[in-house]
Amino acid sequence: MNTLTDDDRKQFSLTDSIEEKAYGANNSIECFFIERTKHFLRSNGLVGIVLPSSILSNGNLYIKTRELLFANFNILAIVNLNSRTFGSTGTNTIVLFAQRVKNKNSHGLLETFEAKKDYTQYTTYQAINNYIQKQGYDKSSYFKFMQDEELSEALKQHEIFADYKLKFKSSPIKKAIQMEWFKASSFFDDKEKENSKAFKKLFDDFCKSDEYKMLAEEEQERQFISFAKKIEHDKLNTFIQIESNQVAILQSPPDKVGNKSNKAQIVKFLGYDWSNRKGDEGIKYETTHKENNEDIADSDESDVEIATAINSIKYIDTPLYNPNDAWDNSKFAFAIRKHIYNQCRKFSFGENKEEIKSDFNGEMGELLSFANLSDMVDFSRTEFDKSIKLTVDKKIEIKSKYTLQRLGDLLLKVEGNQTKVAKEDILSSGSIPVITQEASSFITGYTEEQKVITDLPLIVFGDHSCTFKYVDFEFVRGADGTQLIKVNNQNLKYIYEFLCSVDIDNKDKYERHFKYLKDVKIPLPPLDIQAQIVSECEEVDEEYNNNQINIEKYRKEIAEVFDELDNKATKDIRFSNTSLFDISIGRRILNSEVNQKYNIPVYSANVFEPFGMIDKLLIEDFSVDSVIWGIDGDWMVNVIPANHPFYPTDHCGVLRIKANDILPKYMAHLLEEEGKKVGFKRSYRASIDRIESLSVKIAPIEQQHNAISKIESYEAEIAKAKAVMEGCAERKKQILEKYLQ
Repeated sequence: MNTLTDDDRKQFSLTDSIEEKAYGANNSIECFFIERTKHFLRSNGLVGIVLPSSILSNGNLYIKTRELLFANFNILAIVNLNSRTFGSTGTNTIVLFAQRVKNKNSHGLLETFEAKKDYTQYTTYQAINNYIQKQGYDKSSYFKFMQDEELSEALKQHEIFADYKLKFKSSPIKKAIQMEWFKASSFFDDKEKENSKAFKKLFDDFCKSDEYKMLAEEEQERQFISFAKKIEHDKLNTFIQIESNQVAILQSPPDKVGNKSNKAQIVKFLGYDWSNRKGDEGIKYETTHKENNEDIADSDESDVEIATAINSIKYIDTPLYNPNDAWDNSKFAFAIRKHIYNQCRKFSFGENKEEIKSDFNGEMGELLSFANLSDMVDFSRTEFDKSIKLTVDKKIEIKSKYTLQRLGDLLLKVEGNQTKVAKEDILSSGSIPVITQEASSFITGYTEEQKVITDLPLIVFGDHSCTFKYVDFEFVRGADGTQLIKVNNQNLKYIYEFLCSVDIDNKDKYERHFKYLKDVKIPLPPLDIQAQIVSECEEVDEEYNNNQINIEKYRKEIAEVFDELDNKATKDIRFSNTSLFDISIGRRILNSEVNQKYNIPVYSANVFEPFGMIDKLLIEDFSVDSVIWGIDGDWMVNVIPANHPFYPTDHCGVLRIKANDILPKYMAHLLEEEGKKVGFKRSYRASIDRIESLSVKIAPIEQQHNAISKIESYEAEIAKAKAVMEGCAERKKQILEKYLQ
């Protein structure tokens, strides 16, 4: 902004929301792109624009930008794209489709309504009644409030107005008003001079009187009505602007399903992936056709490869669009185009084109939905920031016989130090634990920072990861999006247990979630009931921890058995020995070939979790166990038992044992340990040549059998312990339901 002239800056109304000294630091350029779009488009003109998804929910200047959008555009469609869309940028983006309008005139309707004039002269007048119904207000009470500034008991008791009351802070009554009241009161004596002691005494007596108290309460009520009406005016104005606006929403598949990567579905959705592999960097299109390279056959081989990659987009296999047919009704582009076409027919007066008869008929259709924009904006909150949610508000009814209260209304300020430590400054050992939002561990590392957090206990909430950690010891928190939760007059451990059971809005999206968490309503039973819930949940925690300890114990036992077996190894063998081993690499597959409805798992660099399912085989014989390893990912080795068909990709190596004196589970252990010594990793690939260059020592077969028998018994115990741990969350949920419902 500091590169623009004053005249250029004045073209943008958003400039008024930024202080001049902050021009150089402002990086919200996407907001100005939207206002520039307003300048460029004629009435009814259309825009499709790629934006960071933060445009939908960020605060400050972004709120003003959404106000500008609502007032000047009809939002037609939003395509929510995954962080993989633009490669290594990792930015979540949307494509916003909108139509420019110049005649919403919501202010005119609202002013006419508040002035008690005939507001039904406006074509959009029904929006006022629809808003009242949406909010669940009593109609006559709401009319009285907005038109006569009278607050009925019915509105006072409504949960939205009750929330206004909690957030309202009255202003001190000015001395001039107090004096005006005094002169009209029974305490005033016009015979006394204003600066006399007697006058001051009468004034002081008045300020302590019931008469003054009643006037002060009336003034606070007027202030509250003004406060609440200002919010309601803003909400109603916004609702009028967007009430008739229906939006097509296309959601990219989520990053994860459960705790498993959902990469295969994301790539299938996009029709391409990004490669960082050395010598093969860049975008890789998923196609269903082979490119004919006859025209470039005489060119350099690298030129052929580049030309093939570029031309392959003609055959891209994606549910998003068909490059050869813009009206292909199996593609999402058709569904969005049809919706935009029909909405523009509705909004653009005088343009009555022929209706599109055919319907969208494509796969992954569950990713496409339609919603009223007014249902995508939360009108219940006091802080009306006009955030746009891509999931329609679902009223989650918490069944409880106890009073419900928003978490945000229970929060207390944390006293004393609230130290944060950057990720790069976290140590592997030290005297003071560091708690981050990392889900995989409770304590991430350590620090020697002396200003520890001591206002305990606290709940540490991961703003991005949506994790909860109950902390009752001195610590320092990570600076990567941690929020500290302390509450008023409640058992914090109970609050923690309840929050762990809550499904937070947009938890699968990379954004800050604390704003959603503060709106969660928590049942507040008596403290003795809260303590009982905590006690029973702690019994579940103890069982969870005991099983976790057992798992670690059995893992240690397994490591010791392998160590003992390794000490008995005497016979040297090489992986290049073809009489002992059959080593191969998998084959590349297209993401379009992967479908969860098939039944053959596909393994890639991650050899513990198949990334999808396929309906064909690469290996014919599955009568023996297979040792598989990841060629170019984090180093890992696994064993796939016999009679379990699978498909290895070109990122997965497969080893079959031909000899009778080597057990597959033992060989997987030896390969894994040797790979660690060599240092296989993403940047040092475990290629077949490098695997075949390795050699190991093996123990006699009888000792292998004895060792593996012990190990399998320990693995069975680990499986039992994991099953118990996986059931703990459900048991806690049942405890909460038992006491709260």
